[in-house]
Amino acid sequence: MRLDVMLKSSGSLAIGSIPAHWEARRLKHATKRIYDCKNRTPDYFPDGEFFVVRTTNVKKGRLVMEGALYTDAKGFSEWTQKGLPKAGELVITREAPAGEVALLPAGFVGCLGQRTMGIVPDEQQVLGKFLLYFLQSDAFDQYVTCQGSGSTVTHLRVGQVFDIPLAFPPTTKEQQEIVDYLEEEERRTDLVVQQELRAIRSLRQLKAVVIASTVSGQLRV
Repeated sequence: MRLDVMLKSSGSLAIGSIPAHWEARRLKHATKRIYDCKNRTPDYFPDGEFFVVRTTNVKKGRLVMEGALYTDAKGFSEWTQKGLPKAGELVITREAPAGEVALLPAGFVGCLGQRTMGIVPDEQQVLGKFLLYFLQSDAFDQYVTCQGSGSTVTHLRVGQVFDIPLAFPPTTKEQQEIVDYLEEEERRTDLVVQQELRAIRSLRQLKAVVIASTVSGQLRV
């Protein structure tokens, strides 16, 4: 990764300086479509077939299925009138919390729940995975913080989502190189985290054994 590149202003306080050859645009000018959801909650059914993406299901770039709720065909039809979410598209939350984002996985079938929006990437301009990483960056966090200042609960209005400032390389080849680098770094980080978690579990088990053995007199102090 080069650090000796010429820089220019992005025109955004949240982003700051960017490489001189990069593009700076608003989200609405770098995507095919951005659509809102119905601003209320659909009816949920234990035997429903269609996953409803709620804000709690969108965390750290991934769609979390824990606590998933489902609706029926009628609810699905009504809640996809503004847009039918598809694999490869992004979902962004407007509140509770604001600014979480996820890439819809292959085979996804569902609709957007309250306070979420769908983003259809224009892959000729910005790769979906590059956009996903950008929307997890400090620059985007600063944008969300600035838009939500003065509020007790950070909230993004629909227009503020359309106007999210972006910065990206002009070629998808360079974007893919950045995506590949970040994915590899994620893999390495996840591996270290898993190793540390296993070590913590082992230490907790050892602690439990020592306590049990001590209070039962099996281990002399």
